[in-house]
Amino acid sequence: MVLVGRLVFGGEIKTVVYHEGRYYSVSDLIAKSESEIDRDFYYILRNAHDFLSSPDEKTVIHDRPEGYSVPVPEVTSLRDFFAFEEHVSNARKARGEKIPDEWYKFPVFYYSNRKNIIANLEPLIYPKYTNMLDYEMELAFVVGKRGKNISAYDYEEYIAGVTIANDWSARDIQREETRVGLGPAKGKDFGTSLGPFILSIDSLAGNKISRGVYNIQLSGIVNGKKYGSSNMSKIHFDLGMIIERASDETTIYPGDVIMTGTFGNGTILEMQGTGKDWLKRGDTVTISSDIIGELTNKVI
Repeated sequence: MVLVGRLVFGGEIKTVVYHEGRYYSVSDLIAKSESEIDRDFYYILRNAHDFLSSPDEKTVIHDRPEGYSVPVPEVTSLRDFFAFEEHVSNARKARGEKIPDEWYKFPVFYYSNRKNIIANLEPLIYPKYTNMLDYEMELAFVVGKRGKNISAYDYEEYIAGVTIANDWSARDIQREETRVGLGPAKGKDFGTSLGPFILSIDSLAGNKISRGVYNIQLSGIVNGKKYGSSNMSKIHFDLGMIIERASDETTIYPGDVIMTGTFGNGTILEMQGTGKDWLKRGDTVTISSDIIGELTNKVI
């Protein structure tokens, strides 16, 4: 697997290809500045394999990274879908409710705050207005090509790659907002984590099960203890249907991030009654993927 990330070396953000335990400088691989790489980022992501066909040893970064940046140079919009039936069922069951019939008609989503994206290893500041902080275990697909009214069968042409996402949630605020009929807003907009790397859509070919469905395992880990795990193979609305819905009579753009929604057993909300408490300051949350890496944030 070839992964692309934006890591900090020598106090500066560098775009790198991570392959077989080594970091390769994209700037050195293709002789472009970081600003040019940001401009051509989605072409670079698509062709990352080709850059490593015969890499020069001089392109290897031997230093350890000092930190991570958000793997997308600029998030132009952030849509979060609601595509896993198991999660919807578990969450509704906790409130004594059934899945509404309307949920099965088409994939629904909301827009979240694209300006409050948190990178791997950056802290999540605990919102002062909540007592029920939760994590949400998700995947985020990054749009790499402009399009409108896209067929579900053509989605691969428009998706550049996939990364891990944590859609942090203030459950008490979210519940009150949705009862009014709008939102979630303040229940969600204080932070969304993305990273640490992006895996190109072409690199996912070996994990493809069917149209828009991939074998990608995720686990949610709190303070070193596994809370829940699931696989994208269980998704109800496949990625093709999600892209078709997102682009229906509107244009999607490079840099748009489209999240799948929470995997089943991917939240503390679904584990109420099992002794697992809501998150508190000092807790460390990791969303782990078998092929993308680990997205970790500490709550402060």
